[in-house]
Amino acid sequence: MQRTSVLTSKVPPFVQLLNPLMAGMVRLGVPTGADMRLLTVRGRASGRDRTTPVAVFDYDGGLYLFGTFGDTQWTRNLRVAGEAVLTRGRRGVKVVATELTVEEAAPVLKGALEHYLSTPMRPFLQRYYAPSADGRIEDYRDVAAHHPVFRLRDPGI
Repeated sequence: MQRTSVLTSKVPPFVQLLNPLMAGMVRLGVPTGADMRLLTVRGRASGRDRTTPVAVFDYDGGLYLFGTFGDTQWTRNLRVAGEAVLTRGRRGVKVVATELTVEEAAPVLKGALEHYLSTPMRPFLQRYYAPSADGRIEDYRDVAAHHPVFRLRDPGI
């Protein structure tokens, strides 16, 4: 199943309010409970660098990033640019980003989210991700159709 159209989503107002605080914490290297980084990507229309805090996930030895709130400004920018800088503390690393198809993205989402869906984070996550309790891969395909997933890698690889 190929991603035919990703619905544009609106980032909740509380996220927009908390992003500057989260960005400051990531810049200082303060632990946040998730693997938070600052994603800096060139704007597709302005050409200016745009930075936003994001959570990255390790799955099967690879590093992934996905749009929690759907197809947002940063996901569209990353899709066009194909590369970005991930920063934590003072260390920035350039990465190449490849958007996964729905079929490729489903097992990544399942692997990354299953742990968090069995923690106190479940009520929050279920507002944006709605896989079944039994973790059927079909449900994760549905999730992947609305949440872009990017594989991140070193540009030298």
